[in-house]
Amino acid sequence: MKAKAVITKLDGRLVSACFLDGRCIRINAPDPDLPTGNIYVGRVERVIPQLGGCFIEFQKGARGYYSLSDNRRAFWPDYPASENHLPKGGDRVAVQVKRPAIAPKEALLTSALSLTGYFLVLTAGVRSVQFSKKMKRREQDPVLKAALLEMTLPDDNKAGLPCGFIVRTNAAGACADDVLAEAKCLRDRMEEIFARAMTAPACTQIGEGQKEWEREIEQLPKESEPELVTDVPEIYRCFPESFLAGKVKLTVYEDASYPLSSLYRLKTARDRALARIVRMKSGANLYIDRTEALTAIDVNAAASSSSGPAVPEKKKLAVNLEAAGEVARQLRLRNISGMILVDFISMKSDESKALLLEALRKAVKSDPVPVQVLDMTRLGLVEITRKKEGRDIYEAFSGKPVL
Repeated sequence: MKAKAVITKLDGRLVSACFLDGRCIRINAPDPDLPTGNIYVGRVERVIPQLGGCFIEFQKGARGYYSLSDNRRAFWPDYPASENHLPKGGDRVAVQVKRPAIAPKEALLTSALSLTGYFLVLTAGVRSVQFSKKMKRREQDPVLKAALLEMTLPDDNKAGLPCGFIVRTNAAGACADDVLAEAKCLRDRMEEIFARAMTAPACTQIGEGQKEWEREIEQLPKESEPELVTDVPEIYRCFPESFLAGKVKLTVYEDASYPLSSLYRLKTARDRALARIVRMKSGANLYIDRTEALTAIDVNAAASSSSGPAVPEKKKLAVNLEAAGEVARQLRLRNISGMILVDFISMKSDESKALLLEALRKAVKSDPVPVQVLDMTRLGLVEITRKKEGRDIYEAFSGKPVL
């Protein structure tokens, strides 16, 4: 298995594409100006008791919603010793952008500040060490846990806000010294953020979150020894400071005679990922339609001649199994989230339906974003849910040119 990420410019935009064994599994237009994950000193604009929250301006002209019930512990620079401060207009507070503004919704802000590394996530609010739910029990090292607990920030730090760690799956089998070195780096960064917040005016950025292109590269299988190929100076100049440095091989593309985007056919990959119709080898097609409530995917027999009462069940199943694999790929490629309904070619056999659901569940297991295949309805529709993480391909390519 060979994994590769390509970052370059296409039609004036920064574009990232991830490949697995030469096949594109994700394409996106990362926005360097997207505030997701960044930490700011925000200013409370107004408190709305009926909603149990308030609106906070975190950038000049940009505001977000902040839930008081979901954020019981926060860092209020003007009230550092108070855990349960009741906010009022004009108060400063350290917040992180959990979700960017997507019309008509405002950005979503949180006081559960976090910093992401390769092995660990440092989280503010609770002094504890937890292991990722994806880690098997035998991979959870109690000695490492005890060492990390000693490195957490206690309640009596400058912010009066404790900090702990979440051990990521990348830490399984890793050298303990490397993990502890990253823990110290993350702890120092959080202490620096707390120190900046004490004196920074409102609407000041005091910390930087994980970049969008970093998140995408990180989702490539680590056992495949992923490689990053780029010709964008901004990317390879900042790469040594990224937590991916040393974990991902960096190749700088310098052939000015032939564009990197053409070498990897990124325009074709983008256009296909945005298209409504996906053509499969059997001759059948997928029709992908988006609505506000859900995404509908229809498996159309087309030239495969696999529909109708006279067609053998075995042939219908074969096309549906191919479609199941393609549906899983398209969900990841386009970053489709929320409720998804798939209308496969109708089959009568309960055994065939069970085989189809089993194949679909197996196909979505490789998706780094949580996907749940629920069941098949009485009308033959398969229900899928996929967690919302970042923008989908339609949102990514509909914005303004960047870089």
